[in-house]
Amino acid sequence: MDSSLYKETTVSRGLVYRYFSSPARDSDKPTLLFLHGFPSASQDWEPQVVFFQAHGYGLIVPDMLGYGGTAKPMEPEAHAPFLMCKDIVDILDAEKVDSVIVVGHDLGATTTSRLADLYPDSDRFVAFAFLALGYYPIRRENDYEAVMEQTRAVLGYGLIGYWTFFAEADAPGIIEGNLDSFFALVYAKDPALWATDLAPLDAFKQWILDGRTTPVADFITAEDLETFKKTIRDNGIAAPLIWYKVYMAGIDVEDAKAISAESREVKKPTFLGTAEQDRICLAPMQVEIMKKFCPNHVIRRYDAGHWMPIECQDQVNTDLLEWIEGL
Repeated sequence: MDSSLYKETTVSRGLVYRYFSSPARDSDKPTLLFLHGFPSASQDWEPQVVFFQAHGYGLIVPDMLGYGGTAKPMEPEAHAPFLMCKDIVDILDAEKVDSVIVVGHDLGATTTSRLADLYPDSDRFVAFAFLALGYYPIRRENDYEAVMEQTRAVLGYGLIGYWTFFAEADAPGIIEGNLDSFFALVYAKDPALWATDLAPLDAFKQWILDGRTTPVADFITAEDLETFKKTIRDNGIAAPLIWYKVYMAGIDVEDAKAISAESREVKKPTFLGTAEQDRICLAPMQVEIMKKFCPNHVIRRYDAGHWMPIECQDQVNTDLLEWIEGL
């Protein structure tokens, strides 16, 4: 991505955000807001940026809080979902962008979900797209243990056991001490490894401590891996991991008290791109949730793992474009 198109702005609570900004080339084209997840940064959206720039769309692609060139507050409370949503609004204000279509992947989809909840009647947010992780319903209670128990019973493994490791004090040092092992599993060629060695309680931690590796997916180049590692070496991973501390501590549950139960249905247009080989963001679960909470939805399925915006970039981009043009 063109480094000359990156900007910085200080949001209303005093934190600096770094973001990519490219205005629409055609006046009739909307601006697209891309929100990345863990352990990514804005550059992960490069396939989408190149594609939609060529089609004349405006683009805003931030390094999310804790990542890349954006501020890295270490207090979990600073990463409360509603505060980060206000940060996004501040970025749009700085760019004088009145309306956007939001696209989120992984944890970026959780921020996309909260934007949909917080601004249901705002003309600023036109539509919402979710990739791999669909709409993430508001949690009214900290359901970590319940999810672990239910998924062990149904799947044979606890779906979000890695949250516990990511929230531990020694997690940053363990990960930063063996980036080869960490990224090998994150971008594993065999998506089934996430069910055995990433999701279950303590499995990912043990994988890294043992220094295990596995071939990475074909769509991840050696240059990509080096970029990922350099990003962590330069910025550390402690701040990105705080997102998981937020959910383990139930900070998002406190946030949710500001939203009434009646606001939970997303009536604006939504798009879900499922990753059929994803062993954590399980496609059937994402579809079921979208059908329950997002009545005005379009669903497209991709025979790919979690990183389908990269792995299936041509088809994902084409499908998103078709959906956007049909709004």
